[in-house]
Amino acid sequence: MEPRPPPNCDGYGYPDRSHIGVEVAGTEIPQSHADGWDYTDETLQVFDIYGPSCDAVTASPTIIVRVVFRVLL
Repeated sequence: MEPRPPPNCDGYGYPDRSHIGVEVAGTEIPQSHADGWDYTDETLQVFDIYGPSCDAVTASPTIIVRVVFRVLL
């Protein structure tokens, strides 16, 4: 997958890559290697999708995958 855009700030002006979610076809998937997503390395800039969610993405060229940045209040 392509590197994702910079995340929202954590309220102090620092990027916080630990508060994101991934949606496949409008449904948020867990951070899991069984059926979800996870970062590919310690840079937290690229992720892979696993299991049935991955199957759904690869089976449909029009399926929408979104990264959701959560704002901490």
